[in-house]
Amino acid sequence: GFIVNIEPIPENYPTLEEGWVSPDERVSGDSSAIIIRTVNTDSLSVLWRLPGESQSHEASVEMISDQEWEVSIPATLGDTRIEYQIIASMGEFSNQMPWLSIGTSDPYFDGTSLGAKLQSFSIIMIIFGFMLSLQTWFSPRGVSNLVDNTNEVEETISQQNNDYWSRLIKSDENPGWLWDPVEKEWVADPDLSRGEQ
Repeated sequence: GFIVNIEPIPENYPTLEEGWVSPDERVSGDSSAIIIRTVNTDSLSVLWRLPGESQSHEASVEMISDQEWEVSIPATLGDTRIEYQIIASMGEFSNQMPWLSIGTSDPYFDGTSLGAKLQSFSIIMIIFGFMLSLQTWFSPRGVSNLVDNTNEVEETISQQNNDYWSRLIKSDENPGWLWDPVEKEWVADPDLSRGEQ
């Protein structure tokens, strides 16, 4: 057999800060950077992969302050998860940590049903106002009320009747009938049809 000696971890061993917690999920499509806080670390590298992949990709890492790093991992959509591994280094020591994963959550809706109903009502009112403005735009302008010409029509008809009845000729041979010399036809005498004999 082999003899294994377990020695204490050196005080300057690179690792994560004690209070740092890996985020569980990001909003769908969010590609904002993950902030990682470390101790005793002078360089940091992060590998990422999709679950089930064997090939990993190196993420972009930028030091933003002492022992604080900004890591850019691609955005995810749907229910996709991304696994990532942090490798912290300090001089000759390198600490390769276990794979962590971050999921995807639905976009957060900051609103209420009352707000949505009010917005729907305002859109309906805008459409209604637009339709009213179109109605006034397309309505006829400058048209006065139609003139009532009933009297003129009645006078014209009675004048035509007078001209017609004045040209008819009474006949003694055919009582009750009038001769129309223009149309060359017999017309019933209206005086006899009313009971006058």
